Amino acid sequence: MRIGTLRAAALVVGVALVAMIVLRLRRDDNPADQMRFARALRRSLELDARLNEEIAKSRLGVVTHYDALVAVGDKMTDVSRQLAVIPAFIDGHARSDVKAQLSSYRSARDTKGQLVETFKTAHSVLRNSVRAFPHNLQRVLAAARKLRQTEPLARKLTRLERAVTLLVVGSTRARVREARCALAAVGVKAKTKEKPQAGCTVAKLETPSAIARQLAIALSHARLIVELQPRIDSIVRRIVTLSVAKPAMAALDISEMSHRRALASGRTQRLVIFALALVLTVLTAAYIIGRLRRTASALREATARLETALAELGIERDRAKDLAELRSKFVSMASHEFRTPLARILSSAESLHSGNGKRPQAVRDKHMGRVKDAVKEMTQMLEDVLLIGHAETGLLELKPQQLALREVCDGIVEATRNLVGEERQLDYDVSVNGASVWLDEKLLNRVLSNLLINAFKYSGDDTSVRFAVQADEGAVLFTVSDQGLGIPPEDLPHLFEAFHRGSNTGMIPGTGLGLAVVKRSLDVHGGTIDVESQLGRGTTFTVRVPFVPQEEVEA
Repeated sequence: MRIGTLRAAALVVGVALVAMIVLRLRRDDNPADQMRFARALRRSLELDARLNEEIAKSRLGVVTHYDALVAVGDKMTDVSRQLAVIPAFIDGHARSDVKAQLSSYRSARDTKGQLVETFKTAHSVLRNSVRAFPHNLQRVLAAARKLRQTEPLARKLTRLERAVTLLVVGSTRARVREARCALAAVGVKAKTKEKPQAGCTVAKLETPSAIARQLAIALSHARLIVELQPRIDSIVRRIVTLSVAKPAMAALDISEMSHRRALASGRTQRLVIFALALVLTVLTAAYIIGRLRRTASALREATARLETALAELGIERDRAKDLAELRSKFVSMASHEFRTPLARILSSAESLHSGNGKRPQAVRDKHMGRVKDAVKEMTQMLEDVLLIGHAETGLLELKPQQLALREVCDGIVEATRNLVGEERQLDYDVSVNGASVWLDEKLLNRVLSNLLINAFKYSGDDTSVRFAVQADEGAVLFTVSDQGLGIPPEDLPHLFEAFHRGSNTGMIPGTGLGLAVVKRSLDVHGGTIDVESQLGRGTTFTVRVPFVPQEEVEA
């Protein structure tokens, strides 16, 4: 397949992959959201049952305060606030249904809250009367029994006591009628719209003045009990029967079905993303291999032409030997350095394929990151080789543009920090605020990035790197210093040769192209680079880049 076709196919697949990733990111099926929402709904059911239980305890007098009712009400308010945030995976008609069910839930909860407040107000009054009535009545009965003429009153008060006691235990219709008749028998009419029952007419009794006041107090409590107890029992029945379970359970069912649909859709999207990523990896690898083959072919042709030219010019065979050695180094480097990232790509692709889409997301992301890093590494090496090749053949062009020097340097420093890690120390000193120059930004970036990355690579993690920028007359001076390995004196004459690496670099990875790229990029700018180094103490590179005159740019 032609390289142009491979590049176009990779571009189409890449666009499709990005579109699928964006769609996937916008589609939220986070299990934590579903767990939070479901937990809040189940908590609402639990609190509703707890509220009914506390109401029953208060009604029966098991507890004498309303602290538990207040605490349950506060918790129900907190749960309602949590339910106000509906998970993003619930959409469309399902979202409308959930909102409707939550609206019903809130309406029932609010009504229940109002009934609870009414219950507390009425029950606090009733509770006082329930405690005070027997005490006052016993005092009246004791006084009545001493007065024989009040024996009929004592019998009626005893009847009233029994009727009120039964009413407090449970307010059935028969008990309410009996309590009202007992009140009427002692001369008190209960407040009710019902017609008087037979035998329940209000009696007109003569009450001795000695017990009149105590009797009036006892009867006032009895009347409050007769009036409030049925009302409170009615409120309790309404609170218990008014349940939030139905809308809460309906909302829970809808959310669980929506989450299952979102998970199924997410699995399909992940499989599509995996397939596109795998296809993109294969196309990118094929494209890079094709470029490598084309570059190797062009290098062979250029070498053959150069050998012919050297032979025609009568240049010594040692020059031809050096050229062959350079070509051999390139082939050796390409076969070795490209093998490692290609192996990582193949390993990650096989791992992703063997998982059959069932590996955890973190593992898949890790492999995709390895593939991307390997592709970037191969692309960078290929660009370095192409730049050196263009420089050697005189095809490297200078493309100056007006740059804000401070912003360019800040961007290079930030990119370097992201690459080497924020924990590495970089002393950055720039004294060109506001300076605007005409330079080739891409080549300048290659120069400074290579020098800074090398400084960190060949120095310890506990050392610092210094990067200084200052404007000279007609030029910019860049200084990069480290406290690392240093460069052996025998390596200094070959420092900027392609594929040459220092004899003391050991197992530190590298291709020997970085400083060669720096030198070629500076040559096309007309710049210079000076090196000062001591073994074991560090290295300082000083780069001087002259400004490109305005007239040359306009020309």
